[in-house]
Amino acid sequence: MQPIVSWFTFDSEPNPQITVRGVGIMEEMKPCFVHRPDGTDDYLFMFFYDKVCLGVQDGKQWYAPGTLIIWRPGDWQYYGNDQIHWRHSWIHCRGYEIDRLIKLSDLPLAQPIDLPHPEDFEQMLRETHQELTSYAQPDWIIVENLLHNWFRQVFRVIHGPAESVPPRMLAVKQCLEQNFSKPLRLEELANLAHISVPHLCSEFKIHFRTSPIKYLINIRLNHALYLLQDRNLRISDIARRVGYDDIYHFSRLFKTHLGRSPQHMRKA
Repeated sequence: MQPIVSWFTFDSEPNPQITVRGVGIMEEMKPCFVHRPDGTDDYLFMFFYDKVCLGVQDGKQWYAPGTLIIWRPGDWQYYGNDQIHWRHSWIHCRGYEIDRLIKLSDLPLAQPIDLPHPEDFEQMLRETHQELTSYAQPDWIIVENLLHNWFRQVFRVIHGPAESVPPRMLAVKQCLEQNFSKPLRLEELANLAHISVPHLCSEFKIHFRTSPIKYLINIRLNHALYLLQDRNLRISDIARRVGYDDIYHFSRLFKTHLGRSPQHMRKA
């Protein structure tokens, strides 16, 4: 796997939502310790492939390969190995969307986390790096989604898989995914699950963290994003294909949820 180390400068003023300042993948270091008493002014996520000494609340301790740590802005940073060449992958980032994702993830900060499989972290870093280096103006929503998905994967590893979803809720979810272009009413979905509409909405949100309607909208808009790549399709054609006969309603939903109009997104 080819190592990557990149630092970025996008604007004189950082993006308040999310900014990535640097990405490193499988970077190899000579025997040494890195010591930053005042930390950095951003979040630093680090995964170590080799035995590493970390400075934590209890002092300096050695940890096994497969250790992840997330440092907050201003945290004391001490890490490395003075006995061998050691490798690590990392990302420097900041912004209030990073603050929000970290708060939602409920992951321990400035503490070692046992993460035996680095593949998800590496994939997130590579896709983030690709987004930041392939376009003059990176799409920060894509970067945010990459980080968000990784946070959820780490949470699952640490806390174990979520409680199994009842078959009736899986049936409703599958119905939405397979029939998103058709008119769907909550009453029909409730009948499918043999429960009331209020019960359906409550139970669906417990298991999928969103309402059935919002889940349907997300499916439709994600498919619309895919269809926008076909320049032979008009916006009105795309709206109908994803279940909206009213193009103005479709455009309003699109801009509300994705931050840009369909026309703007297609140009971008």
